[in-house]
Amino acid sequence: MKKLVFIICVVACWVGKGFGQVDTARTDSSQLQYLSLEACVETALQNNMDIKTAKTNAAIAGVYHNQAKLEQLPSVSGYIGHGLNSGRSINPSDNSYISQSFTSANYSLSASLSLWNGFKLRNYIRKTKLDAEAGTWDAQQSKDAITIQVIAAYLEVLNQQEILNNYYRQLLSSQVQYNRLDTLNESGAANPDDFYDMKGQLSSSELAIIDQKNIIKSAKITLFQLMNQPLNLDVVLKEPKTMDVKSAENQSIDAIYKGALTYLPSVKSAQLKFLSAGKNVAVEKADLYPSLSLNGGIGTAFSSAATRSIAGESITQENGNYVISGSEKLPVYTNTTAMSYRDIPYWNQLKNNYGTNLNLTLNIPIFNGSQARSDVKVAKLQQDLAKDQLSTTQTDLKNTISKAYFDQQTALNAWLKQQDQVAAYKEYFRISEVKFNTGAINSAEYLIAKTKYSQAENALIVAKYNYIFKTKILSYYKGALSL
Repeated sequence: MKKLVFIICVVACWVGKGFGQVDTARTDSSQLQYLSLEACVETALQNNMDIKTAKTNAAIAGVYHNQAKLEQLPSVSGYIGHGLNSGRSINPSDNSYISQSFTSANYSLSASLSLWNGFKLRNYIRKTKLDAEAGTWDAQQSKDAITIQVIAAYLEVLNQQEILNNYYRQLLSSQVQYNRLDTLNESGAANPDDFYDMKGQLSSSELAIIDQKNIIKSAKITLFQLMNQPLNLDVVLKEPKTMDVKSAENQSIDAIYKGALTYLPSVKSAQLKFLSAGKNVAVEKADLYPSLSLNGGIGTAFSSAATRSIAGESITQENGNYVISGSEKLPVYTNTTAMSYRDIPYWNQLKNNYGTNLNLTLNIPIFNGSQARSDVKVAKLQQDLAKDQLSTTQTDLKNTISKAYFDQQTALNAWLKQQDQVAAYKEYFRISEVKFNTGAINSAEYLIAKTKYSQAENALIVAKYNYIFKTKILSYYKGALSL
């Protein structure tokens, strides 16, 4: 009798607590944590690695697009070079050979601007923009996929928990019958076959609860893996809002498909990638045409070997030559100016050596091993592949929507039929229980009725959550995925 009271208390606490009620304490004084479907989805969207990867790829595509736009601006570069020379080398100031150590410096600033390149840059900017938009849709597709997986995992936990509740109710029913037969057995009024048969059924109910708890643990592990969070087996999931069977919008498959083509991430991504492949063909074709660019620059230099000469006083002196006058040799005198050399100051050299250049360059491709034409052919093949992928995506979408539509209708019909079966077996079990209590039937007949009723209840639970999940899948293709 004490065991019966304990089981009744356990079952009452488990079933009566409900998934949607917040209970702040447990019998072991630990704090319960409740999770809603919305919280699980939000956590998964923040922490799931697949989503982080998709977001990063989208961000990288955005960086490439911004870089493509910046390439419209002139490219500017500067150069600073300092050197130390020794031994025989060329003097940068006058290009003469000298044999001394000196330092030198060169400074330049250059700029280049593409004036026309067969619209290559313009098409590349449009291509990278399409790639960035496709990356954003790919990231959204990853979010949607993880959201659906989390919903499936969440509903699976609730499904298994509700089955566990049913097992507890079955255990309570078995315990009541066992205690009744145990009392009769002690007085010798019970049929031994019925008593031991019921005792075995009680053990089966207890084993079913143990197995079901392990199933719930596995379902929770799957859920927490999707959320990329440490496992917490004590967490309690809240039941989502009740589904109204009759409120579902009745749309045709074609209507759902036409709508999905306008907003479903997988289709939008495939469309953008096809357009991007077309722009890539135009980018590669640009290499077949001439390109025009404007280049300019300024520069200056310095050398420690650079010197300047300074004239001094005029001096008259023999130059080593002579003239003969009669019998005399008369020396020849010349006037020379004494010269001195001084280093040219650093800033003076930079000013004196300053120069500019401006060039207009026309580059005409003549032959490069047909590399440009090969690139165009590859780009066209990639465009054809992107077109085929888009067509396949659209075809798969139509088939997937059709399957989701029929699966939802089948799940609904199965749920409704299962309710009728539960009602029938419930009445069958009630009648069998009355007969068993009065001794009109044996335990085998009673347990058959009980098993049928229990199996029907479990099947109803599975059918219920299957319908909920199939409905959410169909709502995703309708563009109204609800949590």
